[in-house]
Amino acid sequence: MKDGNQNAGEESLMGAPGGEVLDMELWRMWTSEIKPHFSGEAEFLLKYGENAGYEPIHIARILSDHQLLERLVWRKGNEGVLQFAKVLDAHLRYKEEIFINRVRQITEEDSCLNFS
Repeated sequence: MKDGNQNAGEESLMGAPGGEVLDMELWRMWTSEIKPHFSGEAEFLLKYGENAGYEPIHIARILSDHQLLERLVWRKGNEGVLQFAKVLDAHLRYKEEIFINRVRQITEEDSCLNFS
């Protein structure tokens, strides 16, 4: 049992033919790296996101991605891992775009920092 919770996808994760190794590695990454990061990020965004310059629509998208990824981590087999990886990649690219645009906005406001 994972994290003390019984989930419908749990049995299939543990016994997925041909995908068990990938499932287990994804679960290890999820519990030790990704979920703790998402928890801290969500706490920050909910408390300080708007004051830090994040638009509400961006906060909502990031938090929605977190929820989707948490659902996907329970999917079995290689296809589940692949779907998780695709969504995670899109999530990271979205956050990167937001961050880059915020940095550009700051640099444009201060002409001595303009990187153009």
